[in-house]
Amino acid sequence: MKKLLYFACAVFSLTALAVSCEKNPIEPVNPDEGSQVRTFTCVIADNPDSKLAIDGTGKSTWEVGDEISIHGGKDGHDRAVITLTAADISSDGKTATISFTLDPYERTDVGVVSKYYAEYPASAVPSGNLYYESRFNNTNEILMAACDVNDSFVFYNLCSVISFTVSGDFDKYVFAGKNGETVGYDVYQARIRNEDSGIVVNYWKTGNGADTITPLTQLEKDVTCDGTTLNYICIPSSSNKPNCVSFSGGFVISFIKDGNIVKTASIKNSFSLAVGDYLPLGNITSHLKDYVAPTEHDSAIDLTNATDLSATASANCYIVNANDTANQDKVFKFKAVKGNGNVSVGSVESAVILWETYNNAESVTANSV
Repeated sequence: MKKLLYFACAVFSLTALAVSCEKNPIEPVNPDEGSQVRTFTCVIADNPDSKLAIDGTGKSTWEVGDEISIHGGKDGHDRAVITLTAADISSDGKTATISFTLDPYERTDVGVVSKYYAEYPASAVPSGNLYYESRFNNTNEILMAACDVNDSFVFYNLCSVISFTVSGDFDKYVFAGKNGETVGYDVYQARIRNEDSGIVVNYWKTGNGADTITPLTQLEKDVTCDGTTLNYICIPSSSNKPNCVSFSGGFVISFIKDGNIVKTASIKNSFSLAVGDYLPLGNITSHLKDYVAPTEHDSAIDLTNATDLSATASANCYIVNANDTANQDKVFKFKAVKGNGNVSVGSVESAVILWETYNNAESVTANSV
């Protein structure tokens, strides 16, 4: 059963307590507050809007080595990374206590009251000014983002997750939709901030205006193939859409050894994943198939009985439905004309293939289409 958990970090300022009765909690941030030692009690509890947990096996508890990135100060430049130790974590793993010194975020816009912003995991957060956003340069992680609210941090999911276990001798997995769906980005941002009206959550863009953003049609990661350890595939939401991704023809997981695909496993069904959804595939070892690279065609093809695609009219491209059984094992030909006209290109000395595609993320073997 899918279980989603709430992740809150209560923040207590030793100096702010003395004046708490005088200060409006939604007053714009005052940059003159300066650095203060702040103690956070990080709590994981049930809530559908927060940190993803997977039936007790995912991030349902804090673990030694977990890293949280927090930023504030001018333009979000001041940074702190908190690495949890055994002494920080409660016996049941549900809470962790941390302390740090960090200037609050210098923003005095009316209506914006957040002083600090946080991300998990810190390893996926790039350097530089983060402003009042959470930014990641690796989206194949269980991504979370937060801002401070009434002396707490509330973390929100930014992705959906697929998990699997597998046995074998592999170095990496490569995950891709069968129809070239976008499953990640090289740079990803979300905006989660506290305003006068309450928390605003936007899975809002895939980078800032200065970046050239690259949507990714495949994800890869080192794989643990002991048959028991969960491997995760994480897909971020995009453009405020409720679905992270819709797979129109299923997906395929390829397993790599020494740079070569050796096994594959696939799902053919169409389905969608929303933010916070969890799809456990279980142990997929029995579903693995040997990878067979497409064979090359014989260059000396007999065109005597070939189907002429240009018999009715010429064009600058032709489409043949390979799924139509009538087209199986057929040979096709077309006129060598200029563009989609009727003017011959003349005497042909040679022809070359410029590019090929299987219309998915699979690497093409030359001359195999």
